[in-house]
Amino acid sequence: MSSMFDRLRSWAANRAGALLRGLALALVVVALVIAVRGGLIDSARPNNIILISLDTLGAAHVGAFGYERQTTLRIDSFLRDATLFRGAVAQAPSTTSSHSALFTSRYPSSVVVWKQLRDEASTLAEQLDQAGYATWGFVDGGNMSRTFGFAQGFDHYEDRRVGIDVLTERAQLWLEEHHEQPFFLFLHSYGIHTPYTNDARYTSLFGNSDRFSGIDLGALYFRALEASGVPVPESERREYVARYDAGIRKTDDALGAFLDGLAQRGLLERTMVVLVSDHGEEFLEHGKFGHKQLFLEPNLHVPLAFWLPGGRGQQIEGTVELLDVLPTIRSLLGLPRVADAEGQDLSATILRGQHLDPERPAYAQSGAGRAAETVIRGRYQLMVDRRRGRMQLFDLETDPGARHDLAADRPGVVAELTALIENRLGATASRINKRQKRNSGSLRSTPGCGAS
Repeated sequence: MSSMFDRLRSWAANRAGALLRGLALALVVVALVIAVRGGLIDSARPNNIILISLDTLGAAHVGAFGYERQTTLRIDSFLRDATLFRGAVAQAPSTTSSHSALFTSRYPSSVVVWKQLRDEASTLAEQLDQAGYATWGFVDGGNMSRTFGFAQGFDHYEDRRVGIDVLTERAQLWLEEHHEQPFFLFLHSYGIHTPYTNDARYTSLFGNSDRFSGIDLGALYFRALEASGVPVPESERREYVARYDAGIRKTDDALGAFLDGLAQRGLLERTMVVLVSDHGEEFLEHGKFGHKQLFLEPNLHVPLAFWLPGGRGQQIEGTVELLDVLPTIRSLLGLPRVADAEGQDLSATILRGQHLDPERPAYAQSGAGRAAETVIRGRYQLMVDRRRGRMQLFDLETDPGARHDLAADRPGVVAELTALIENRLGATASRINKRQKRNSGSLRSTPGCGAS
């Protein structure tokens, strides 16, 4: 009899334990569901990253920013399901310096020497390679070639000037072989940059396809045009814009086909896609062509968007920098922040719609040195040209074209923004100088490392 009671007690204890364990598991599941729905936990963290850089694509020529021409039909469709940052500022109006900031989350003066990315700079590709990702880059040559240091951290880096169609085809072939391993894929295209496309299928969309047929509309052409001093008729200026827009549309079609291929193979289900540009382009808004005039809005205002599987489409107002891309990607992948990143993590805005600081300043530099710098905060932009000993202040709210210099009229604003530049960019330069001195001292004190 006692043995029967013992068995009953044992059965009851086991049954109660099972019920308690089941209740505990249910509570955990409920907590997880609440956390996921509340944005505390990402239920679909992406495994892969595709970073696409469309060189020379200014935000003002993108449909999502209000452009009237149909230049970016496929990009606009992509952006509708992405987080689009409407106030993204490039850290330099040049390919090498801007991509250096994008790859390292550091201002150009700290990572670029004579258009060369410093070897000691820690790049996104290097960091993801160390984290176990396959890292491949397909770039359009030029200033993104391995000569300038951008192959750091990539398992494979193709840098031939082949055009957007071949680039995307090569990337598709690679993905067919490597999609089972978490990957980081970087795509860069010069399809929008000078010399603008001569493809008649696209040049006829927005202008006279025969106007410049066979003419290389490259940098030398526009330099000669500016040097001639002959005024450019408005009708001719519009044709240059039409050629630029034609290159955007051609790039847009190729990029759309690439994204379609990703979707057909199911790769977008676990892949983050980041779309960005390094700088824009001018068409005589301030008397010049190209992107030589460092800190004007057509050059610095670029599209920046993050697409996540299952994410929501949203447009975010406020200022962000290309420096923010690296820490944001790391955060969305669940990787810890790197100590020397100078950008901000935007993942809370992407995942939960957190508002940006409306007074956050953004900075840009001329390149490797501090010869020219700018800061944009709120309605004001201060441009500092140390080569000419000149400061210019613009009220972008009342003067969005930055035509009326207010530096003499608002010295208090100039002093405030100058302090911001020194506190941010000056502090960065000071850290670099100290590190270089330490490295130099250690070399001098090491036996066998004397001057040769």
